[in-house]
Amino acid sequence: MDKERFNKLSVVMELLKDTNYLDVDISDYIEIKKKVLEVYSEEMRHLPHSRSIENAVRSNAMRGNSVGLDYAEAFFLVRELK
Repeated sequence: MDKERFNKLSVVMELLKDTNYLDVDISDYIEIKKKVLEVYSEEMRHLPHSRSIENAVRSNAMRGNSVGLDYAEAFFLVRELK
């Protein structure tokens, strides 16, 4: 693992240590996320299904709006390995 990536991971782990929960701003990557979800077209469903691309983006928008961002992804620390 390169040093820059390790440093970013260390920052994330430090943030999770105090709250056990983290919202990450994905506003700059939402179009990429849509394209990635299209790769899983066999797994995705059509509206109004909760597993549609549109609802995945809506969920990210709702999460982002709840913390003052356009889009966010939520992470929850389940187990820390040392």
